[in-house]
Amino acid sequence: PIELCWAELKAYVRAQNTTFKLQDVEKLTWKWLDSCDSTLASSFIEHVHLYEENFQKADHFMEQVESELDDTDDIDTSSDLNEDEDLQLLAKSNSL
Repeated sequence: PIELCWAELKAYVRAQNTTFKLQDVEKLTWKWLDSCDSTLASSFIEHVHLYEENFQKADHFMEQVESELDDTDDIDTSSDLNEDEDLQLLAKSNSL
């Protein structure tokens, strides 16, 4: 949430600043901070919660994909064994 708050503050100061004096920037900063109410703060926190939920869903999805890939690797391994057996049989038949 602090990054969102910081971005909003910078945008406000950038839009309101006409003198580019440090004292005026400080006044604008305090003005914005004074106007930052619980509704705005709650919106920052809610925004972060939505991102966390999306990341958790994506993580769960990737774990499923990873699990399926692991299962596929097992099948490929048994297939590789069959190929080895086939090569051995072919070598035996060629030696006859």
